[in-house]
Amino acid sequence: MKTILVPTDFSEVANNAALFALQLAQKNNARVILFHTYNLPVIDGQAANLNVNALYDTLELSEFEHFKINNEKLRNLAQERNLEHVELFHKLTMGELVSSINECVEEENADFVVIGTTGGDDWFSKIFGSNTDSVIQSVKVPTLIIPEGFEDTELNTVGFTTRFREKDKESLRNTIGFAQKIKAKVKCLYVQTDESDVDKGVIEAWQNEFKSNHVEFIVYPSNDVFEAIDYFIVHHEIDILGMVTYKRNFFVDLFTRRFTQKVSHKVDIPVLVFHE
Repeated sequence: MKTILVPTDFSEVANNAALFALQLAQKNNARVILFHTYNLPVIDGQAANLNVNALYDTLELSEFEHFKINNEKLRNLAQERNLEHVELFHKLTMGELVSSINECVEEENADFVVIGTTGGDDWFSKIFGSNTDSVIQSVKVPTLIIPEGFEDTELNTVGFTTRFREKDKESLRNTIGFAQKIKAKVKCLYVQTDESDVDKGVIEAWQNEFKSNHVEFIVYPSNDVFEAIDYFIVHHEIDILGMVTYKRNFFVDLFTRRFTQKVSHKVDIPVLVFHE
């Protein structure tokens, strides 16, 4: 873990995600890049008495001023938490959100993206919107989603959900690597529904393969996958949940149910998302 990219819209939620990224960076001798992207409006250049270039210059200057003010605010917050010595870089660019993040990931060789969320419909319409791919689905590196109000206390247990597919192993190994860097243990959940077809021998093979990593495997029988994941988070004291983006609708449903309606009275946790 050398580079962490944090997209920001200057909100308190984004600043909270940036502070979490700085804490991770401090533990791993990494750097953080604070990234903001914006679009200029499409304007009819023939409109009467309208200097389009001057307007664009004003808008770009406004974005820069917002960026500068927020950076100063974030530096003060970091200093309050003794994080001022962590390398923090800033990048401001014009362009579409998803493609700009992907470009920055490649240019800066980012290991993963940290993004803040309120977990509500507003955030989803903003992130998913009319884009063919969402930030989470399209970014080439893992994405760590930090819910509003989350504070980094003791991160002792990292959870991971699996269907015991061969291609899930790489994401589990990455989860183990992430957990080792923050000195946490790993628990792996499999939700066994009536339609599950995973052989017992497959589960035992996984247990043997990851035995040296001290991964605890939990098989939970339930036809409600969302309820099973929520039970796993609460009763196994999961501090961060790792999961693979199987299907877009499933992922959205999990977030809207987990972080807004179903357990709104409980403390939300970060989710580390891997790609298939």
